[in-house]
Order: sequence, then C-alpha cells, then structure tokens
Amino acid sequence: FWWRSEVESLCFDLPMTAESDLTELAPPASQWWDVQKLSESDNFVAICKPAGMFVITDQRGLWEESPTNFIHVTHRRFPMPSSNEPRQRGICHRLDSHTSGVQIFGKYWEGFKHFTAQNSAHKMQKEYIALVCGRVGGEHGPHNGLIDVPLKKWQDFNRREFGSVICTTDGLPAVTKYKVLRHIHVPAKGVLAFWGKDRWFSLVQMRILTGRTHQIRVHMGFIGHPLVGDIKYNAKLLEEDYAIVPRIFLHCLRMEFEDMDGSTFVASSDLASDLQVGLTRLLEMSDDVGPDATDASGEVPVASLGFPGLAVLLKRCKPLQGLYDDAIGAASDEKSLPVLTEVPRPIVQRCNHCKEMDISKCTAFRRGRRVSLSWCLETCEASRGSDVEAVSAQSSSGGGQAAASWGRGALWVPTSLQTEASNQEEVDLSQDATAEDLRGWGTEGAEWAWAHDGVRQNGWLRMCSGGGLASRWGTGRWHLLEAVSPPLLCVTFHDVEHVLRLDEPGRGPPGCELVAKRRLSSEKSLLQDVGSPAYQSALDPRTPPCCPTRGWPCPGAGRNSLA
Repeated sequence: FWWRSEVESLCFDLPMTAESDLTELAPPASQWWDVQKLSESDNFVAICKPAGMFVITDQRGLWEESPTNFIHVTHRRFPMPSSNEPRQRGICHRLDSHTSGVQIFGKYWEGFKHFTAQNSAHKMQKEYIALVCGRVGGEHGPHNGLIDVPLKKWQDFNRREFGSVICTTDGLPAVTKYKVLRHIHVPAKGVLAFWGKDRWFSLVQMRILTGRTHQIRVHMGFIGHPLVGDIKYNAKLLEEDYAIVPRIFLHCLRMEFEDMDGSTFVASSDLASDLQVGLTRLLEMSDDVGPDATDASGEVPVASLGFPGLAVLLKRCKPLQGLYDDAIGAASDEKSLPVLTEVPRPIVQRCNHCKEMDISKCTAFRRGRRVSLSWCLETCEASRGSDVEAVSAQSSSGGGQAAASWGRGALWVPTSLQTEASNQEEVDLSQDATAEDLRGWGTEGAEWAWAHDGVRQNGWLRMCSGGGLASRWGTGRWHLLEAVSPPLLCVTFHDVEHVLRLDEPGRGPPGCELVAKRRLSSEKSLLQDVGSPAYQSALDPRTPPCCPTRGWPCPGAGRNSLA
C-alpha cells in the first residue's frame, strides 16, 4: 500500500486520457463478434477482444482450437512470431470473458517480460469505460475519485463460484481511479414500464493501477454503483438491465506503456459495437431527446441504431454541470463553493472472509476549486485515532437503506461464506471457562493463539463457560476427551472438529498440537466414534500431529480481537 501516503496526489495528479482523445487513434468498430487488430510495433501487437471469448493461459487454454478461445483465434487471424512460444504464446494480460477491448500480445518472450515489468511497476496506463447504475456523484459532484479496496480472489470449485471478495487481512492491494463522463436519466415508460420507477445511469471512465480479478466490478459495487448487466455483483437488477444491454457494460478502451525501444506504445479501441447499440438505445429512451425519438409503443426506431462511435455518442449526451467539475469550478470563486455535506459516513463491519472488524470510509480532498473522493477499506486498528463517526455493523446490516447502499453490504457474498454466517451457533461468550472446567488445560488459561503453519499466529481461540467457543473464525463449541490424561481438547467451528493435544511437560514452552481433524458434514465426531481406529489413534501419545498447526497460551487475544 505504498500509495496510502499519496492518496491526494493520485486523486488529482494521476493522469487520465482526456475525453476528446479516448478513441482518437482507434479504428472504427463495425462488428462485435470477431477479433480486430488495433496497433502494432516491432515488439507488440494490440488486438480488440470481443465479449464471449475466453483468455485462459494454462496449457489447455493456450492450445485448444476453439472459436471461443481468444488466443487461438488471434493467432489464426494474425500470424506473429510468438504463435508457437510454449509458455504464453505472447498473451501479456487477461480480460474477463464477457469484457471486450484491448489485449496486448508480445511478439517475443522478451516482450512479455518487458510488459510484465512495466505492469508490476504500475507504469501501465490501462483505461476502461463502463455504464453503472445510479447517478455517481449526484447532481453537483464530485464526479471523480479513487477507490482503494484490497481484493481476495475467491475460488470454490465444488460450487463453481469464482470472483473476488474484499478483505483487509488476506486481500491484495487494488486501486481504481474513476471519472464520470455523463449522467443519463431514463423514465420507466413504454417497454421499460415494468421497471416501476425511473432510473439513473452513469457512463464512467476508469484507470486501474492494479489488475485484480473483477477489480472494476467489485470496486464500483463497493461505492454503491454496480455495473449494468453484471450477473454476479448486480444480480438483483439483471432482468431490468437486460432490457437495455446484451451483456455486462465494460470495455477496455485504451492502453499505453513504454515500448522496449523507449517509444510509447498506444492501443486504442472504440466502444464495442454491441455496447454502442445498447448505449444508443438507452440515449433514445432517455428524456433528453425529443418525442419523435420513439414510436407509439415506446420502441426505438431501428434506423436510429448503429455504430456511431463513442465520440459521437458522448456528444449526444448533456455534459455534467457539477459544482466541482473542472469547467464549472474554474469559473467559480473557490470561496463560493459549498462545503460537501453528503460524504457517506464510515461503516464498521466484520469481514465475511477473515472475520476481523474493518471500516469502509469515504474522504473528500480539495485542491483549489477541485474536489475528489477517496474510498477505502481499512482495519479498525489502522483507523484508530482518526476523527470518524462510524455506522455500526448492526445498523449497516439491518434496515438502514443508506448504510447498506455502499460498502461491504452492497457486494456479492460467496455461498459458503453465507452458509458459515447462517451456521454460527448462538453460544454464551460472556464468561471464560474456569480452570476447573478445562481440567488439565486450565492451568494455561482459556485463551490460546493459533498458527496454521505452527509458527506465525493467524488466529485465536477462547473457551467459554458452558462449552461455548469464540474464535477468529466465528463461534463454536469445545469438549474434553477425558479418556487420557491430560485430556484431549476438541474444538469445533465452521463444522470442522479439531482435536488438540497438550505438549509433554518439560518439552518447552506450553503449547498444543493438532492430532486429528474431521469435517462433520461428512464424518462423525470423534466423540461419537469411540473405539474406532481413528479414536484409538488420537488417544495414543505416540501418534504424530496430523498437520503443522500449533497453539499456545495467549491471554487477552480473544478480547482484543472482539473489542
């Protein structure tokens, strides 16, 4: 998070392509189902990827001869030296299957390594355009900002769920800068009467400093403006969205980076033709056009649909008139600008993934007449001492519509994390278990550190009276297996039973090791499997640990984390 000390500079100084130059070098788009060459140098080739083609870089994805395999199709259409390169076949980065736009191929392996180095150093200028739900920034603005929310890639092969979740503990840095280009108001009438109410949309230009899985989709959802047509992060509006667009409205418009010879390589792609049709349809249905734009049934005349290009479509929209936008602000006295009063209040919630408390914040920065918003997700520890008044986790997950309209509560939650949350046991955590309750474990206290690798602490356990268990990963139960002395400790959370054994006295500092682990969704508890070979093995002091996981006494760990 090197940019945390430079947030204001990124908000105002990080360059983004001017609206008039977005598609200046782009060839015209006349179809949306086949690849198109955009630009070429001695080392790189830029290709426009249509939506529906996959970019997969494992061995099957690199070499499968399929009309939906973007790498295969590109090499068939445009021969290049990297066609038979065994490691990457020239592909330098990946777009999602339903995202269209600029893809870069290196002609040689050296070009791929050069591109990767430029990307890792954040010297790559990658810009996208998206249509999102809602009126980003409202009528007056600010209409630009920076989103700094770490992302954790999520893969559940059993349920075939893939995506990203936000997490301050296990997530990787992810930063997106955005600028609103246009607001579009569409009334719910004619063929759109089933919406039930009018809707606002925003056409947004974005530059990403990192390239995490579904970064733009998650980040825009985080600030309360999910992408139109997004089946994962905006599923509740999918039926309404599909009345105006054929797919997720996301397109990689432009990429710029330093070529191997020191020159600047620029690849620009006009808005994909299918999205041009969708945007044209949206504009014709908006209330910014005359009554002759639609026929009596509310349908858009077919003759008005076509591929005019992004530049022409932007001219058909009214420009923003926000108080903090460059053109308006430059003509205003700085002192006359109103104080921002609609910056959302911070929201404190528990992370679904790591179970730690975090805080979603929005901060306004002002430089002269310009104002920009900074959205971020931080640990509560990192925000301690800052002058913020936060909305509690309870109110953000309850009935407060304003609190749930952005932040963690507005995002997709994987099924397994939803199941974990619903399976949390209602247990009494008010009092720690006593030494008498814990028998041989009681001399070391009720709170223990937990380390999956046996060395570095990444969790904690707190045994409570009545058999209740608090842990970093949620609540559960604990029991003693007193067939041996000292007894084994069985702790269960997330439907997994962990059988712990105390270290032998004199072996070193007090600690414990994991001798058995069972998933109760498919196996019996060891307490119900008395006499089985697994039961006897767990009781045998000579049985080696089943994994490196270890624990040790750590008074106060649970209370500090729950505070």
